[in-house]
Amino acid sequence: GAMGCAQAGHAAESVFSAKTSSLDLPPDFGELANKFRDALFYASSNFPLILMLDGLEEICHDEEGQVSSWLPAKMSSNLIFIISTNQSNASIDSTIQDLADRIEEGLGVFLMPETSHDDANTMLEDYLRRHGRCLSDAHKVVVMKSFQQCPSPLWLHLAAGLAISVKSYKKFE
Repeated sequence: GAMGCAQAGHAAESVFSAKTSSLDLPPDFGELANKFRDALFYASSNFPLILMLDGLEEICHDEEGQVSSWLPAKMSSNLIFIISTNQSNASIDSTIQDLADRIEEGLGVFLMPETSHDDANTMLEDYLRRHGRCLSDAHKVVVMKSFQQCPSPLWLHLAAGLAISVKSYKKFE
């Protein structure tokens, strides 16, 4: 799951709804990007905003969808970015550098090594134990297959959360 152009509206709505009681989203992406940029100025030391860009390599690469088109030229250090990517190439490196240049105090980058199947299985077991839950073998297979499709700890966490939300009498596919 990456946030592409089609999902940008949902992300913007989440930021806006934190500060507004009613939201009238514009149908035009340019207007939406302007509103999104304006909303980012609500970030403060008392109200930091966390923006997650999951699957940076999948974000639209057309001019309108590029990260630089919907973020302000300078951003507060009270904006916290969590960025994930399965690739490293010139375009992604350029986008990350662009973000670092826009943030007042720079951008700390932590490169997470690829998560092995064994580590993922251990993480899943730990997650289940902490939540006092367990999965059937069939459910565990589904979660681990989804991890193979997108081998990131974030994805595993989301898949595990979904899996434990399913009642035991429901068929899980």
